[in-house]
Amino acid sequence: RGLGDVYKRQLLSSGLMLFMSLLLMALLVVQNYAVDARREADKAQTTLDFLTNVLSQADPAHIDQGNTTIREAFKITLEQSSEFLENNPKAQINILTQVTTIYTQLALYDDAAITADKIHQAYVSTEGANSKNALHWMYEAAGHHHAAGAFEKCLQVGHQVIEQIDSANLNFPNVKLLSLIHI
Repeated sequence: RGLGDVYKRQLLSSGLMLFMSLLLMALLVVQNYAVDARREADKAQTTLDFLTNVLSQADPAHIDQGNTTIREAFKITLEQSSEFLENNPKAQINILTQVTTIYTQLALYDDAAITADKIHQAYVSTEGANSKNALHWMYEAAGHHHAAGAFEKCLQVGHQVIEQIDSANLNFPNVKLLSLIHI
């Protein structure tokens, strides 16, 4: 057994180590994707549970619930879920985003403005008042106030967005431009 056998063993050993390292890295990547998928599934389940509760509030099969409008059902469910939502800002943001979208589609702009403001506040508490998300949802609230015909409130909120961007010397031209359009 010569030098060639030693070289072959070292090469085989190095190859095996490389393969094991790659396998370990692949397992870590897969685990990371699994954790992300679980997080997204939990988020989707929370939203589904919330919306199922909303729809159960307006169940026509129950005499006491059959006359509940979707607007009332959302308000009831939001009140019932308020403690959970306050303690889970990510779930709050996700659910209120869905609610705001539904309010907008139903032309309930005053309610959409209220939920957009709540999303803004959630982002302020989690990311800070000058985060792009917080400022975006402040702008969204202004847009919903505009759509609801609350022009003074729209102007007030729009000016707040622009002043906040300017005073913090932030570079969010798209948020600022959209705010200018609404005011």
